[in-house]
Amino acid sequence: MLAAFNDMIYGEMPTTSFHDEEAPVSTQDRDFEGDHGGLNWCYWLWSMAALLALSAWRYALWFAGHMADGGVTAGGWAGDSWLALVGVTFVLTSKFVISSEYILFYWGTAIAYGLRSVGHLLEGCSSTSMNGAYYVVMTFAFGGNAIRAGWGYAMPKSPAATAQRIFTMYAYATLCIFTLRNLKLLLVDGMSKEHLAASDAGNVYEAMEILMGIVEASASLVWYGVTRHE
Repeated sequence: MLAAFNDMIYGEMPTTSFHDEEAPVSTQDRDFEGDHGGLNWCYWLWSMAALLALSAWRYALWFAGHMADGGVTAGGWAGDSWLALVGVTFVLTSKFVISSEYILFYWGTAIAYGLRSVGHLLEGCSSTSMNGAYYVVMTFAFGGNAIRAGWGYAMPKSPAATAQRIFTMYAYATLCIFTLRNLKLLLVDGMSKEHLAASDAGNVYEAMEILMGIVEASASLVWYGVTRHE
């Protein structure tokens, strides 16, 4: 018994213990860790979005008061910037947290409202070059609307979806043609911004802007008709 006690005190001790052994990680545990990492990304993104939204809201209040005092004439800048921020937030969420089939819709929203906010700032400029930049920027902004209306709804292949995309491309191409015409009148022929707005070319451009709104409304109706039985 004494020998056994001496062996226990002075003999070799086991080199491993149950603490050193790695327990196998189950698939369920790995899935949980992956989900937990996705939730962390989600919390981070939405926290940043909430902070940016709060900043935009505070700026919108200041901007509205500044407009009331006559300091700014480019109305709509803050609202369009806010909607662009929403689009960017959904793009990031779809990219890093959970994928969405409507990511082109989010991209179109960010492009349309982000560029439109810049266009509102250019709208009150008096120089000819800035007026030309206004038409260019706003036309690219309507390109974001075209992305949403033609491909943003992720509609399955159908004659209605194909017709909607053709309608979208036709309307946007026509808008681009009239943009080039307005740029020629403005930059080459030397027509003033006020005369251009009152001319037939200016009225047609505004009509094409309304048509792009009809294109988006049509896309919503087609999407409903194609997917309502799914």
